[in-house]
Amino acid sequence: MDEKRSLKHILLYIPHLDQRYGGLRQYSVNLMRTLASLDEDAHKISILHYNEDPEILKVVKEFPNFSLFDNSNAKVPGLLRFRNFLSTKILLVAEFLFGRKKHLWKIVSFLDFLIEKENITIIHCPYQDLPKTSKKVFLITTMHDVQELHFPGFFNPKERSRRAKNYLDFTLRSNHIIASYEHIKKDLVRFFEIDPQKISVVLLPMGNLWFNHMTENSESLNSYDLPENFVDEQQEILAAITKEEIDALAAKHL
Repeated sequence: MDEKRSLKHILLYIPHLDQRYGGLRQYSVNLMRTLASLDEDAHKISILHYNEDPEILKVVKEFPNFSLFDNSNAKVPGLLRFRNFLSTKILLVAEFLFGRKKHLWKIVSFLDFLIEKENITIIHCPYQDLPKTSKKVFLITTMHDVQELHFPGFFNPKERSRRAKNYLDFTLRSNHIIASYEHIKKDLVRFFEIDPQKISVVLLPMGNLWFNHMTENSESLNSYDLPENFVDEQQEILAAITKEEIDALAAKHL
């Protein structure tokens, strides 16, 4: 078997992730640390990230087996860019003169170029998003909740419409869906009519959460008036919570 083809090359798609994403950012960092433990002989991990988020870059630096595609190298080669530009201009003229709405040449996005060049086999977005590509690649999205369906009053009509349209698109285009908890899977099956076999419930290892990499003397904690042994106590509390208990608690309130 071709060694290049047998290697699973996973692209973690987090182009604009930063602190504004809140818990999704911490989830993504946790996922990166989890992916770092995969067998390097069978898996290659690449990260697509433009925002230079310090937490993301810290993990990339910590694990040398990660490859980073950012603003410095995430570009379509000059010849392809020129062909894309020329095809777009020709299309505008052809559309004006003849009503033609098809490009003379297929537009090549950076993602399409990257998939082919790096032989990427899997694209995984760790939050509710999914890139569009014309290449044959296995797409995975992570759905964290559909709270707008349970609490519509907390979302304006425009936001509810955006979520409904995008979430349906992501779930239909994905080859597989990750959900953190069973109640989220049930929501996706109920509201989006997704085949249950297409959804896996996967709770990331608790040991990779952000406060497990902090100590009582961490600079970011010193600015808060926290009780003594705060971090250790929080870790002990979380360790005592099982996945079943979390699912039961969520089912009680949803």
